[in-house]
Amino acid sequence: MDKKKLLYLLSDANEYLCKLVDGVITDSKIYPCGSAVTTTNLIKCYMQVMKDIGKNLSFDTVEGYLENSNNFTDKEITEFENIRKKESKYFKDEQF
Repeated sequence: MDKKKLLYLLSDANEYLCKLVDGVITDSKIYPCGSAVTTTNLIKCYMQVMKDIGKNLSFDTVEGYLENSNNFTDKEITEFENIRKKESKYFKDEQF
């Protein structure tokens, strides 16, 4: 594995993930388009890959990621988690 190329590939992932979280929070409650479960899966995978390539992260949970990396408020984090819990009951794909 070429660590430099992998880091380049991941360099915009944080911004992308932040936009996904924001999209879930601000999405229509009746006809949502964004997936909190998919976004959570992506965040968990991102954190694991960063750890696997030797990056020290100051967090080890999705909540910690949202607090420390992206400055989401407690209210926004709670809203995102509530949406994820509701969605996870009917989500058919894998949940990490």
